[in-house]
Amino acid sequence: MACCDVRKTRPLDRALDGASAWITGLRADQNENRRDGGLAGFDASRGLLKFNPLYDWTREAVLAEVRKRDIPINSLHAKGFASIGCAPCTRALRPGEPERNGRWWWEKDGPKECGMHCVIETGGFEHEIEVLVEHDRK
Repeated sequence: MACCDVRKTRPLDRALDGASAWITGLRADQNENRRDGGLAGFDASRGLLKFNPLYDWTREAVLAEVRKRDIPINSLHAKGFASIGCAPCTRALRPGEPERNGRWWWEKDGPKECGMHCVIETGGFEHEIEVLVEHDRK
């Protein structure tokens, strides 16, 4: 979580400093944490209006629009990476896995979030270290 805070959350806070609103790419079907977001809301932690124009879109609808408009996308999507972040915290999905399972893959039942869109309650730093050390042994 400290890495995400330094590399994502704090830079976003600096970028949004002085803004009155921000637009995200959140979709309700990505995971349970994102279902409460709605199309628009108020980000109390930043004091900003927050718009989620893709909130009620499915992944399939987004990809169809990408193809229709010939929008370039990251080449990792073709390799099974549905959600792309930094290298240590991102992996390709296994067949049938939910799209956010490719992020923070070591979290058993924890939220697959970095803290940009919601306050994160994890299993604790000790849990993350334990899983990462075990991964390095394999």
